[in-house]
Amino acid sequence: MVFLNCQTFVASGVTLTIQKGTTIKASGSTNGKAPVLVIQQGGKINAVGTADEPITFTSAVAPAEYKDVSKHPYGLWGGLIICGKAPINTRGTKIVEGIEEGGKGTYGGNDPTDNSGTLQYVRVWHGGAVIGKDNEINGITFAGVGKGTKVSHIEVAFNADDGVEFFGGTVDVKYMSVMYAEDDAIDTDEGYQGRIQFAFVVLGKNSHHGTEMDSKEEKDANDQTRSFPQLYNALFVSHLQHSPESRMSDDLIPAVMRLREGTGGEFGNIIMTNVVNVGIHQDKCAGEIRTSNLPRPEFGRPGYLWFSQNNIIYGPGMAFQLNPGCGGISNIIRDDPNLGSIPSEPDPTMLAIDPRPLPNGAAFENIDQVPQDDFFEDVTFKGAFGSEESGNWLQKFSFLSVADKLYYSGTPEVKRVVQKETVTVTSTSKEQDDSLAAIIGGIVGFVALVGIICSAYMFYQRALIKRQYDRLVSDFQRSQMEMEMSSRTGSVAGATV
Repeated sequence: MVFLNCQTFVASGVTLTIQKGTTIKASGSTNGKAPVLVIQQGGKINAVGTADEPITFTSAVAPAEYKDVSKHPYGLWGGLIICGKAPINTRGTKIVEGIEEGGKGTYGGNDPTDNSGTLQYVRVWHGGAVIGKDNEINGITFAGVGKGTKVSHIEVAFNADDGVEFFGGTVDVKYMSVMYAEDDAIDTDEGYQGRIQFAFVVLGKNSHHGTEMDSKEEKDANDQTRSFPQLYNALFVSHLQHSPESRMSDDLIPAVMRLREGTGGEFGNIIMTNVVNVGIHQDKCAGEIRTSNLPRPEFGRPGYLWFSQNNIIYGPGMAFQLNPGCGGISNIIRDDPNLGSIPSEPDPTMLAIDPRPLPNGAAFENIDQVPQDDFFEDVTFKGAFGSEESGNWLQKFSFLSVADKLYYSGTPEVKRVVQKETVTVTSTSKEQDDSLAAIIGGIVGFVALVGIICSAYMFYQRALIKRQYDRLVSDFQRSQMEMEMSSRTGSVAGATV
């Protein structure tokens, strides 16, 4: 175990190696500065964990027993910041948010292949800090980080600001989990042009967006390099009582995804579920081409935003809320994605969750082909997971696994129960053989009973969610009818759909 008591910097030419299984515990803020680990330009981090022995950044005062999840604090320390020399669209270099010491948080440059090291099976919990307006510390910040940096299997949970933020750069990420961020789960900005595959996001009741994807903050979003994230195979689990209360955001628009400031990008094999307000809110558009048509554009990047018509947005809310000047994305699939077990209110206190799609469901139909390059993996499903047991890459590694919240429907659940105890019986006589047979028979009966109970629970959960969904749809339709009747009588000045 390692303790982090201050803002710690890894200088240029230095490589910080963190052994697998290491836990770094941070103290609270001192003198107004939240403890944070900063990899400076030219420095490297070599943090290679495994599913069995992940590397954990957390607070020294965070709950010791994660199975008691009645309350999880946010913002107990800072976070992990990596600064690289890859391009950003504000030209030159900038100082990263959250770091006030002169020059130590510089990022940006002209090397898209810049290498800041390796993150593998790294999780960051209970972080995030607000320094001031537009100056916060995220769970993990990639600031001008290049594609020579290797990142896979990262998780941010219970962060007071954004979960993972990309300020420009070209770094690619595979297998990313963000849960219960107070602000946005995934944030891209300043000309980020990287690739992301297999992303899993769970929004709490008061979380903000699943993504906030920007290009730049100045008025003309066309005059510099446009952000162009390529996001394939993502699952966004919203909350049927979703009502953002983020302390760090410039708005409280209750949308799962927000696309703005002229961002381009590609979005395929996406699933959003529990969408009670809006699936996609888009504003501050520029001259980018916006389309859902198939096939995706083959030329013109980064000057287009393609959101595949094969993506699924499921729930009683609207699929799109497009501000004037942001037309183009229109077609979408509204079918139930048939996921294993998704609570309608996926709070930390939920009994269990199984994000894998059921075989032969909508998640296995009309699959978008991923770009054929050296990063993306060919898939047969939408969302972040396959249906097989090995397809759940959250096992052992994620907070959900540590808290015993991962649910395995059907046979895999029975296997998990049986494997919790291993009993060895040695038989030396016929009587003992008969006794052993009786014991085995009892175990088989117990396993069968467990399987029946688990299956019954799964059907109960799905029925409960269906009833809640139908009720919300009915309420939504009734409110729409009331608004329409009111507008006919002149009592409503206007309505936005």
